[in-house]
Amino acid sequence: MRLLLAFCLLPLVGMAQPQPLLGTDDNPLLTMPEARFLDSLLRDKRQNFTFAHKRIAFLSGSSGTVIETKSRVFKHHILPWTSEGATPVLQLVPLTEAEKQASGGYDALLMSWAKLQLGPVRKQRMIRELGQAARAGAVR
Repeated sequence: MRLLLAFCLLPLVGMAQPQPLLGTDDNPLLTMPEARFLDSLLRDKRQNFTFAHKRIAFLSGSSGTVIETKSRVFKHHILPWTSEGATPVLQLVPLTEAEKQASGGYDALLMSWAKLQLGPVRKQRMIRELGQAARAGAVR
């Protein structure tokens, strides 16, 4: 009987692919699995932007003005939803070269669960805050 059960379960061995580790550190430079995951998740919203080799600043809060760590955003704002087959609410805000320099080197802002769009005034405020944090050594 055990042998029959083993043969019945044999095709299932190896079918479950291990999920790549996502958001396990707070380095704003995304790993390749994180980049591929976000590229796939935001494929309809990112136009020509790709996450590969990009430094991302993660924001949350109702107006998108709370600077978050990458691990916290993945753990609380992204993975609980995607593991249930749902899509988390994310807004991608690519930065210009000048904005990238002012922010301390970030390529884009990724806002999670913000109720408001990031308008020009708030965007500049967040870029300024990120730049100040980077100069102070508070953000990598």
